[in-house]
Formats: sequence, C-alpha cells, structure tokens
Amino acid sequence: MHKVPHITLIYNFWPRVTPVKIIEVVKEVVDRYNNLEFYYDKYEIKNGKEGYTIAFGIRPNNELIQFREDLYKNLKNYIKERTDAKYYNENFWFHAGISFHLSYRLVGKISKNKELLRVSSCFCMSV
Repeated sequence: MHKVPHITLIYNFWPRVTPVKIIEVVKEVVDRYNNLEFYYDKYEIKNGKEGYTIAFGIRPNNELIQFREDLYKNLKNYIKERTDAKYYNENFWFHAGISFHLSYRLVGKISKNKELLRVSSCFCMSV
C-alpha cells in the first residue's frame, strides 16, 4: 500500500532547484484552473519493470488533462526525470495508486478475492 494516498500527476523526478521554486511553479499553474474534476472509473492491474501495480483508474475532465500537461511543461526545466519517467510523463496514465511492486502470485490472490474486488468497485464513483 502507498503510505500516502495520492494521484500521480508527474512521474518520478528530482528537483534541480529549491523546493520553494517548485512550489512557485505549481502555484502559478494551479491559479489558472478552477474545475479539476475526475471520477474513479475502474480498478486496474498493470505490470511494470518492478512488478505489478494496483490502482484506481481515473477519468479526468478536460481541464484536469490540460492542467496536468501544463504542470509537466512548466516543471520540465526545473526537474531531472528518472530515465524511464519521460516516456510515462509523455504517455500519461491517470490513476490513484493503491499498491505497487507486487508479485504475480500476490496479484493473482488479490484478483481472486471477491470481497476485495466488491469493496474496490464501491470507490468507482464521482469524487
């Protein structure tokens, strides 16, 4: 499980500038938007290089899509992206991560757990 529930907007990076500058850039972009709406529309299991990820898929509104693109473009010069992150930032998957780095065996057990799947499906609604 993630220690802090969150929605990923930009994949793994390290700041090249002070945290204050990152916050300033984020604030500048955020101030241009006021309706960042989304819905959880399904739970998803994806296989990555470091194991499986379980997440709630997000169906964003157009403003949230544009916000994420603007945020990435505005931060790009101030961050160092992990080698593989650039691909993911440019081919973005809107999601809220639940757990990651899972084994095939554990994902198999989770996907067969009817009660867990039933509870997870309750979250697929408007936020």
